[in-house]
Amino acid sequence: MIEKKLIGYGIRPKIQMKFEYNTTDYIKKIKKSDSYFHTFLDNESLAAGVLSLKPDYKISPGMAYYVPKNVKHYFFGNTKQLVVLYFFGGPDS
Repeated sequence: MIEKKLIGYGIRPKIQMKFEYNTTDYIKKIKKSDSYFHTFLDNESLAAGVLSLKPDYKISPGMAYYVPKNVKHYFFGNTKQLVVLYFFGGPDS
């Protein structure tokens, strides 16, 4: 719809701006692996992924957490599985 409006003004987008990521598939991959996270977008300006924490990771409901780069961190104490979408400014490295 937006693309049609832009073309109507003589503007032709150079890049298709539609990106889809199936987080359900990533969660399934996590369950079958030894890892607790899966990064699905990783480039020089942004990294994003899903992590799945099993019970016994301490997280408070309604809270947002910031962990600076290269800081060792741990999760513990939760009573239910927790699935989180995460974002990093820059690559996941």
